[in-house]
Amino acid sequence: MPTLMTLRALASGTASLLLLAVAAPAWAYDRNDPDWPCPQRRVHTLSAGQIWDGPSIEGVTGWNDDAAVKKLIAKLVSRRVPQDEAVDALKDYAKALPEAERSAKLTQVFAGLLQTVNAERATVMAGIIRFEQRQRDRSKELEREGTRITELKTQAETDAKAKAELDNAQQLYDWNVRVFQERQGSTAIACEIPVLIESRIFEIAREIRALQPS
Repeated sequence: MPTLMTLRALASGTASLLLLAVAAPAWAYDRNDPDWPCPQRRVHTLSAGQIWDGPSIEGVTGWNDDAAVKKLIAKLVSRRVPQDEAVDALKDYAKALPEAERSAKLTQVFAGLLQTVNAERATVMAGIIRFEQRQRDRSKELEREGTRITELKTQAETDAKAKAELDNAQQLYDWNVRVFQERQGSTAIACEIPVLIESRIFEIAREIRALQPS
């Protein structure tokens, strides 16, 4: 990302607030993971051990072939479904299970839930990285525009055509900085999505365990 000093040097006529908005997000970068713009470290995949203290899910399959389990998992994962409503659906499902099958079936639910959540997180994180890469390209373009403005300012002292071009270039630059700022604000919102996903699966995993026979 361009620094505040660089942008000021390139285009001193741009409003200070907009310059600060472009420069400020750099704090969030992990030097070891420059493509990841979020303050939390990037964890590529959630493991069962991070979330679950129940029966092993190694080799647990078949959840995608069970219509009831598949429907339940879709509700548990969906952020459009309030969490308390999803938990109620989980409890209703567990109550309807024969006692002898309950632990195994709920373990299957967790296995499917974890697999589904990891796929969703991967999609979300890939989207955040693509957005960050586009923002990085935009910041480089801003630097090029700023360099051109500096050149035009020198030329405009003796060239009326350059002065007219400078006015247009400055307006475009100011607009592009404003757009960059607005889009950069979207990064903070996007960075919250993996956190919300993780919080939800932790809570639901706890609910599943509570429903399993001791």
